[in-house]
Amino acid sequence: MCIRITLPPTAEHIAEAQWDLIDALDQALRGDERHSDARRSLRGALREARVQANSPRQWA
Repeated sequence: MCIRITLPPTAEHIAEAQWDLIDALDQALRGDERHSDARRSLRGALREARVQANSPRQWA
């Protein structure tokens, strides 16, 4: 996955990059069974972040 931010980044670009990062972390967590406790904690935090901001614009 490639995250591209143009310079100077606008608030919308930053919000989209943050949302892409959340999605990338979530996908990475799905594949690693070795660290299940840490993965569960981070997934809970990601779920809470999505509840608080249900669209990329709300991250700005």
